[in-house]
Amino acid sequence: MVNLSRFLNNPEVKRIIIKLIAFQIILTILVFYIINIRIDNLKNNMIDNNIAVIGKILSIHPELEEEIIGYFTGRVSDVEMKKGMDIASKYHFTKELPIEVFSYLYNFEKNFYIIAGIFLFLSLAAILFIVLIEYKNIFRKVNIISQKAEDVVNGEIEALPEDGEGDFSILYHNFNNMTNRLKLTIEALDREKIYLKDIISDISHQLKTPLSSLIILNDIMLTRDIDRKKREEFLYKSREQLERMQWLIINLLKLAKMEVGAVKFNYYNENIIDTIKGSVSLLKPTIDKKNQQITIDTNKDNIVLKHDSEWLKEAFVNIIKNSSEHTPDNGRISISIDDTPVFTKVIIEDTGEGIKREELPNIFKRFYKASNAKSDSIGIGLSLAKTIIESHGGEIWVESKEGEGTRFIITFLKI
Repeated sequence: MVNLSRFLNNPEVKRIIIKLIAFQIILTILVFYIINIRIDNLKNNMIDNNIAVIGKILSIHPELEEEIIGYFTGRVSDVEMKKGMDIASKYHFTKELPIEVFSYLYNFEKNFYIIAGIFLFLSLAAILFIVLIEYKNIFRKVNIISQKAEDVVNGEIEALPEDGEGDFSILYHNFNNMTNRLKLTIEALDREKIYLKDIISDISHQLKTPLSSLIILNDIMLTRDIDRKKREEFLYKSREQLERMQWLIINLLKLAKMEVGAVKFNYYNENIIDTIKGSVSLLKPTIDKKNQQITIDTNKDNIVLKHDSEWLKEAFVNIIKNSSEHTPDNGRISISIDDTPVFTKVIIEDTGEGIKREELPNIFKRFYKASNAKSDSIGIGLSLAKTIIESHGGEIWVESKEGEGTRFIITFLKI
């Protein structure tokens, strides 16, 4: 029943049914009109035949006028009917006589079959004509879909009109959904190509300097006669460049995996205070070397947040490391953690040199180096930190005044 209802809901089917019903009504009226005319002709022929019989009999026996007329205009008794049949049978005038004997009946029968044949032919012709016209419309819609599919193959993606109802409208809608998904996929592939091109360009650019340094150092050691002390100095410099390259490649791979969604985070409900303390402990030697003070203040002893502690620890390490690098010796770095029913906020603030106002929108961009960055800075630490934090559903922004310090604000919504 549902399938029949869906079938009848198609506008093409509705048009065919309406046209066929309208044609059948018109044809039926026409046939009834023609049959009614033929019946009137048959009645007139029968009357004419009876009049001829009456005239023939009365011309011979005029005295039987009233009696004869009574037989043709009134009812005949069964006895009279039986007697008449007996007399007629002597002359083989019975019901078995072929219809051809009665020319008016024979003509009526012949005309009836002709009319019936014409009616049947017109009905079939009308059905065929209506179906062909509607099938032409159906094939036109099929050709539209076929042409659109060919356009999609050629890279021209346009939507089909979805107005109306029925299976074609559903097909158009599904086709548009498919093309939209294909368009999004193509756009994603284009973005990935651009991203891959950019990342390869960035890696090539970042590796160019340490590789050049390594080549120069190795050439010196190979082509010049240098003492042991100088050779060891060159080897230490080579190791520094190799370590820098290793750190660069590892972090670039991490960043690339993050940006394409290839990293699987292990989220657990853990105390974020412990995660931040873990980040600080990793940087303790660097902070102590510069005699910097670092404090952690929180409004609670235990702040549970669903997160991947290892990855979030790395994000905090990059932010705190940036603060330490841009804070002078004996400076101060303060970390405050504020927990509410709605969000958890972490603020990392330093008393360093600050960032220029015009540079603030760019500090989270990959490989961006501010004007006060160190010569060996690469510029992916903050970009990686931002990507990790956003992967945890958090947000990070920065406030800074040149000469006064910088503040990183990180929030994690709990809703």
